[in-house]
Amino acid sequence: MTTAWFDPLRDEGAAYARALEAAGVKVKHHEGPGLIHGYFGMGDASDVARAEAQRARADFKALLTRGI
Repeated sequence: MTTAWFDPLRDEGAAYARALEAAGVKVKHHEGPGLIHGYFGMGDASDVARAEAQRARADFKALLTRGI
C-alpha cells in the first residue's frame, strides 16, 4: 500500500492498510514522506519520489516472484 503525505487520499489509504492488517492480511504501507499524490511518475524530478517508488515496486516484484 502506498500513500503520500500530501495526498487527499492519504487518510483513507492508511485506514485501508490498517483494516487489511486487522483482517489478517500481511501489509506493507509506504507512507511517501514529503511526497504528493502521483509521485510514482516524478522520479526524474525527485530523488525521494524515485526511491519510494522503487521500494514499492521491489515489494510488488517480490510478491509476484512468490506467486501470491
